Amino acid sequence: LPSCNLNILSLYIVIKNYTFLSTQKNQAQNFINLLPYKIILTYNIAKAKLLIHFPLILFIGETMIRYKELRLDKDLTQREISAILNVKRATYSKWEDCINDMPLEKCNEIANYYHTTLDYILGLSNNHTYVEEILNINWDTFKNRLKQIRKQNKLSQQQLSDKLGFPQTTYSQFERGITKPTVLKILTMAQYYNISMDYLTGRIN
Repeated sequence: LPSCNLNILSLYIVIKNYTFLSTQKNQAQNFINLLPYKIILTYNIAKAKLLIHFPLILFIGETMIRYKELRLDKDLTQREISAILNVKRATYSKWEDCINDMPLEKCNEIANYYHTTLDYILGLSNNHTYVEEILNINWDTFKNRLKQIRKQNKLSQQQLSDKLGFPQTTYSQFERGITKPTVLKILTMAQYYNISMDYLTGRIN
């Protein structure tokens, strides 16, 4: 591994039980390119620096996100689950492999089909609770809870955006309901606040 200069901001990448520490973005990227798992990094391009305000490196792949695990439990092929979700197999395959981020509505469809929670699918909980009823995302509730929780934590939009690695303008659109965040962006928020993703998105009260 590359040597580290601890006098500048460091990037932590955790993969299973191994930790890689790098203070150079290009060194980190070269290392990432060699890995069998995709990793989500909090990187603020506008400020051109790595933001490590809290331990929020996501495990991506078999370690955390359970798209593949749940599909195999039902003895489904990627083509079959793609048809259920009304998307192309190649599209679903990239979601399952965490190459592309899944729209939240599709993740909600998966949760309803498998009768489970978003928290279980995305690794926020290991409790595989059977959910009989069909639950939906409530975007009005989501934006209201997003603002309420931020204020409870006494954070400005800019402060929270810096911590999450999103541009403030992007976060503001989520809170105002102008745009809908994808799965991993909402997962980042849920992890930061240590709250249920099902609660944050209005699926449950």
